[in-house]
Amino acid sequence: WVPSSKHAVTVSYFYDSTRNVYRIISLDGSKAIINSTITPNMTFTKTSQKFGQWADSRANTVYG
Repeated sequence: WVPSSKHAVTVSYFYDSTRNVYRIISLDGSKAIINSTITPNMTFTKTSQKFGQWADSRANTVYG
């Protein structure tokens, strides 16, 4: 894994009822570290009590 920030950051989950999808967004100051849409065909894997990962094929990135 390559860290996106030098410290822990808050991760927020939002539901977009218009598009029927979830978004995961995380900011480091004013820089968006994560801005990912979660769609029904994606898989979120909880790898430990405090960690999970998912793939965003649109961005060709695996987040964790």
